[in-house]
Amino acid sequence: MRCSSAPLSSAKTGANFLNKALAAYESGDYMKAIHILVPQVENMMRELLGLIGRPKMKRAPNQPKFFEYKNMNDFFREPRIEEALDENLYLFLKTLYIDKRAYNLRNDLVHGLVDAAAFNEQIASLVLQSIILLSMPRPDQVFVPVQENAEDPEPGQSG
Repeated sequence: MRCSSAPLSSAKTGANFLNKALAAYESGDYMKAIHILVPQVENMMRELLGLIGRPKMKRAPNQPKFFEYKNMNDFFREPRIEEALDENLYLFLKTLYIDKRAYNLRNDLVHGLVDAAAFNEQIASLVLQSIILLSMPRPDQVFVPVQENAEDPEPGQSG
């Protein structure tokens, strides 16, 4: 599997990361795949914030002269995100990445709290699924041209 562009991220760097992650996934190195993909998902979420007109950065706590990139926790605090994403996608992403009652993958990963056994095909597949789903437009935003056909004439009649 190869990726030529990275949805919602820089095509140059995002595709490189995704290709390395896909190669790791295909070879069964799920730990590597997850470590590469989760930050890419977080970046995709920041890009989505920009697409809906929300800032990707915030003031740094205790350093008001500085800014830092928003993280996944900030992403889910944005009221417009719930409106922008399909409800099922929103709940899937939140459950997978930041909900302490569930996987909490992003938070546990960046703090070194994920047990090695959790880097398995199932979790890696969920992370890949999240990238695919973030890349897809909402069903109500997909334009499908409708071709209006004139009624076909009855057999034996000319149109």
